[in-house]
Amino acid sequence: MGDPIVVKTVEELQAAPEEYREAIAKLVISHAVNELYGAQVFDEPAIAYAPTPYAKWLTCRVAMEEYGHHVRFKQLGLQMGISEERMMPGAGKRPLSIFEFPLKAWQEFVAIKLLADLAEILQVEDLLHCAFHPLRNLARATEVTTQYGLTLPEVRQAA
Repeated sequence: MGDPIVVKTVEELQAAPEEYREAIAKLVISHAVNELYGAQVFDEPAIAYAPTPYAKWLTCRVAMEEYGHHVRFKQLGLQMGISEERMMPGAGKRPLSIFEFPLKAWQEFVAIKLLADLAEILQVEDLLHCAFHPLRNLARATEVTTQYGLTLPEVRQAA
């Protein structure tokens, strides 16, 4: 087995094997699509279910962070040469199935958000070891804000 591939810049990615480039592109596209879709169909609607102005404010911050994650993954994708269309929900791209849950109550949002954020933290922790350094660096930057959602005791207590 050869040496592992290490790609330090987006420019170096062009010289990487096609299979590697495609795998990296799939990761970036998946994150861009799901961060945006989740914010649109899950986080934003949850604002209306929040029981207090403070909980609404915190939920707005959560939605803002998810939109921010989408923007950052989309920016990386554009630098990699991925079309904007491929990083947007729709056009046959299926978002994560958790977003198909028909959200009807604040308590549901809090429980699902907790589970989804735990899963996202596991994904991000894997990306912290990614051999494509721009993706690793982006994972490091979004890791803190993902964990932020789990540290909102006020939101969980409101459930």
